[in-house]
Amino acid sequence: MLTSMRPILYGLACLAFASQSQATELQRGVLVDPANSQVLVMRPEGGIAAINIANGKQRWTSQAADMPVALSENRVLAVAEPAERGRVHYALIDAGSGAVGGHGSAPLPHPARALIDDRLGEQFQIKASSASLDWAYRHSHISGALLAGDDWGPTRDGAAPKKAQPEDASVALAGSFSVDWTDAKLSPVANSKGLGSEKPRLVEIGLPQPGVARRFHSATGAHILVSEPIPQGGYRWTLQDSKGATLGSIDSQHSYLPFEVVEGVLLFVEPLSIAFEENDIDVQRPELQAINLSNGKLLWQADVRDTEFRGPFPP
Repeated sequence: MLTSMRPILYGLACLAFASQSQATELQRGVLVDPANSQVLVMRPEGGIAAINIANGKQRWTSQAADMPVALSENRVLAVAEPAERGRVHYALIDAGSGAVGGHGSAPLPHPARALIDDRLGEQFQIKASSASLDWAYRHSHISGALLAGDDWGPTRDGAAPKKAQPEDASVALAGSFSVDWTDAKLSPVANSKGLGSEKPRLVEIGLPQPGVARRFHSATGAHILVSEPIPQGGYRWTLQDSKGATLGSIDSQHSYLPFEVVEGVLLFVEPLSIAFEENDIDVQRPELQAINLSNGKLLWQADVRDTEFRGPFPP
């Protein structure tokens, strides 16, 4: 539950690209595509699915790649597994049909790799900005945490010698790619500062104050969420358009989650939750939820891939 009174930030890179491509990132690997009235999501079992916003049915699925990161000219650019040190593999997929329009790979500085799932002490992030794809790689050494598949070489093209992870290894790398949507080609941008170089903006409207309802922009800034505590616990979300007209309301256990509204449907990702009941543990995986704002009822829900590292941890 989000109870902090600190203002909430959202990356400018995602918002800037969304205004051009009409695609909105709710979280890693979940892109809202309003032009096609669908959401592109990472499937828990791998691959990508396009889900119809109106009814929650899958329009198409693809195993050509695993994480959608950008959309332009009705094409989806998606990162593909497996992650290889020194390279990022990707595919271009038609957003309307799911047909594969091309495959490719692009260089990353060693030992970076385009991980989709976080590992212990290691993470790769990639987001669309107004003119490029910006990425950042972090690897922090954790004693005793060298797991299977964590060696630092070699890359497929033999660019780095095979060696064990140095005991004090800690790496932070960043950069950008330009995108040729016609030829399905990513090219490194020289002298780019990469992801995190742009100043984040406040997604919250105004500063939070005790006892006052909080107000948040949607991912595109076209809608507003008004969040206020309710006596029985949790929060009442009231959704408004940019002019302040009320569209509907629902109750939530969260004061705020990244959201978007498309054609009267509220979209957000309910995060993983764990509840302990007597001798049982109830685990609810992350799921994309669609709420009909005309009546506040759940329209559909769909499981999405959980990319956060949750174990195992070294002894």
